[in-house]
Amino acid sequence: MRKSQYEPGLLDQEWRDFCALLQADQPYAERFANISKRMDSIDLSLLPHHLKCPVVECYRRTVIGALHSPDEAGFEAVLAHWRLDCVTPIHGHPPVVMYRALSGLYRMTLYEKVNGVLQPSEVRMISAGDWFYHEGVGEGYDHFIHTIECIDEGWTLNLYSDDATKGVKYEP
Repeated sequence: MRKSQYEPGLLDQEWRDFCALLQADQPYAERFANISKRMDSIDLSLLPHHLKCPVVECYRRTVIGALHSPDEAGFEAVLAHWRLDCVTPIHGHPPVVMYRALSGLYRMTLYEKVNGVLQPSEVRMISAGDWFYHEGVGEGYDHFIHTIECIDEGWTLNLYSDDATKGVKYEP
């Protein structure tokens, strides 16, 4: 199971700004474009060194804010530090996901279920400043099925419409 840690006080103002933007009466594309612009002002040199993943070929997830509870969905923001050659398992997420690379380079392979079998459908190269979002249909935690490989060490900051660790993990 993927685990996250919470770092009190980390990016508090950014989280408050993200929450205000998430509540805007706009389509997700506009909300996330505004959130991405807000992310441009994050000074990576101020991130605490202990948030970097100490293990090679791995990544560390740090929750900067969450609006969900065990019984009720709500957005969360997760800052992740990625080490070179880290490859995640194939996994899904809650229905709405925003992914933003703050630094580094990543290869994301997206999957589709075809007759109940996962098949690669697209490969994206993602570098610093790139962002996108996915808005799935229906409930569950099997949306936006993908794997990520870190090509150049860096940071990502992602928003999920619920606790991302509830995402379905698939065996290869």
